[in-house]
Amino acid sequence: MKSFMLTLPKSSTKIENHYFCECNNRFVNKEKCPICGNEKFFTYKDVKNYNPKLFEIEKTKNGIECFIEYPVFDNEIKSKRKRVAILIDKDIKLNKDLRENFDLYFEEISQIVKKYLKFLGLWEENKKI
Repeated sequence: MKSFMLTLPKSSTKIENHYFCECNNRFVNKEKCPICGNEKFFTYKDVKNYNPKLFEIEKTKNGIECFIEYPVFDNEIKSKRKRVAILIDKDIKLNKDLRENFDLYFEEISQIVKKYLKFLGLWEENKKI
């Protein structure tokens, strides 16, 4: 999981910014991790916009999956995964949003392919693709 900031209402006039650092530290209203010094935290807007810096690739029962994992609040803070694409064997199966807007998400799709090739250890020999 990457580092995220989640803004939550504390009362009708106050909010709290909850920070979830990739070093597994959690803290409130500091903007800099007191353990590792990290200052880069992504927001839900970054997740919603499929920020390629957030993509992670993992082996699952479906093959290899590209996803973004981020915190959400629904009466309690939970972790949620947003599937970006499912990669199986040599084929890349994009989710509906990416498929229907291929031209719009060309950069993101290129990042997924690059991450997939790196994951397989094939990026160096296929850079020109």
